[in-house]
Amino acid sequence: MNDILIPRMLIRLQQAGGRLIRTIEDFGCFTILDPRVCNRSYSERVMKLLLDSGYRFSRDFTEVEDFLRKRMNETGFAKYQPYTRDKLQIPSILTVPDRPYERQVSKKETYQSETPNGITPEQLAYYTDARQKAGIRSKKLRSFSEPYSLFVYLVKLDQDKKLNLNVVGTFPYANEQQEHNFIARQKRFKRPDNSVKISWLSRKEIADRYETHTRKRS
Repeated sequence: MNDILIPRMLIRLQQAGGRLIRTIEDFGCFTILDPRVCNRSYSERVMKLLLDSGYRFSRDFTEVEDFLRKRMNETGFAKYQPYTRDKLQIPSILTVPDRPYERQVSKKETYQSETPNGITPEQLAYYTDARQKAGIRSKKLRSFSEPYSLFVYLVKLDQDKKLNLNVVGTFPYANEQQEHNFIARQKRFKRPDNSVKISWLSRKEIADRYETHTRKRS
């Protein structure tokens, strides 16, 4: 009882009073009709809880009327204390020196700061120079969905036109992570696929080779 029922009762009693008092300017009275609040072993515990919470007890109806009349006619009888940080007890381990706020810009934000498709101005300038070296006179630039598409196009342009740009080594990557990803994807793209083999032989040549292998085995 002392560990479960009484603590639960005290919490519900406090919640009931909290529905009456919402702000510092609210006031009112509520009546406890249960006599056990005064004639049980736990009565002192209940009284102490309410007194510590700021409630006043009275069994005199006239005193209650005077209280309500006084509060109804008064204004500004309750005020908040002025706020000051000196009264806050902050451990020294949590304190930091005052310094101006510096906005941290992520790699993804710097990577996509200029164009919606993520291509940086340096990469566009590199693309423009490569077009000039390749002798492309059209003023209309190709549109790329992502930086890697531009990277692949420049690698192929360098190989087809023999520009000797060494795109893999000279491309202006946005960051180290992008450089690592582009090179890794390019290596996977160049890796031969041994699972599929395409034959350019005619049917007769295939039949002759197959027959030759069969004779050798026999």
